[in-house]
Amino acid sequence: MSKNKLLRYISLFLIVLLNIQSAGGALEFENISIEQGLSQSIVITITQDSYGFLWIGTENGLNRYDGYNFKHFKHDKSNPNTIS
Repeated sequence: MSKNKLLRYISLFLIVLLNIQSAGGALEFENISIEQGLSQSIVITITQDSYGFLWIGTENGLNRYDGYNFKHFKHDKSNPNTIS
């Protein structure tokens, strides 16, 4: 492993550790799946926007999760106004 890569991993670890400490060490995790409305169980990517929505990308489209409900966005070949 290169020195730069090792320094990046150490930096990332310290940032995560400091964020956990500043949050009081209390992290909460919740499992969400197709039973709660996720369009597919295989998740490719997850991100959170500035409004707090979780955006979950699957092979079956994009899912927006507000903490309670999902909204699904899927490409429709017959509608040019849908997501690609």
